[in-house]
Amino acid sequence: MFVRIKKIKGFPYAYLVRNKWKKGKTMQKTVKYLGKVIETNQNEIQLKNLIPKFHSINSAKELFTNLVKKQLEILGFKPKSKNVYFNQEMNLQFNFKSFSFKQNNKICILKVNNGFLCSFNLKKLGKAIEDCVSCRDEDFYIYGKELAKTFVDSGFLFTKEQFQALIVILFQLREKNANRVGLTTENNFKD
Repeated sequence: MFVRIKKIKGFPYAYLVRNKWKKGKTMQKTVKYLGKVIETNQNEIQLKNLIPKFHSINSAKELFTNLVKKQLEILGFKPKSKNVYFNQEMNLQFNFKSFSFKQNNKICILKVNNGFLCSFNLKKLGKAIEDCVSCRDEDFYIYGKELAKTFVDSGFLFTKEQFQALIVILFQLREKNANRVGLTTENNFKD
């Protein structure tokens, strides 16, 4: 599934779409309405100081939460409560429980860089981070590629050094996860 933009009366709206094969042709089926597309003012939003200190992250969920909060701060959002961030300039609200954006109480998504910050992509990103932390060593490359694609789809922009630091954090989380269940990453699930 992917996000597709349709212009209606000159305004862009986002839909979650799935490709299906029918009689040898590909057909697109709309799965869900995601909301009006809000474009950010910046063309390329670089996540400066995005990667948190290595020793401060203890779980995949904590890494995901820190990355999303940092992205929101860079976009001008400020915490309004524990689960709600608000951008006064664009009159946008983000809810951490549903991972949804609203403008004037109407659901919307943000176009950031070449991706879309929306509930679908953020849930997919959280799962991709969890998969990288919990997968077998031989599957890490596959899950790592999916994670990189999901970051791009979600509008995150990393420098090479930032992405390398993120991979180091993922490996440290993998090691913590393996130690917690009494395994080492070198011989996970060997026959």
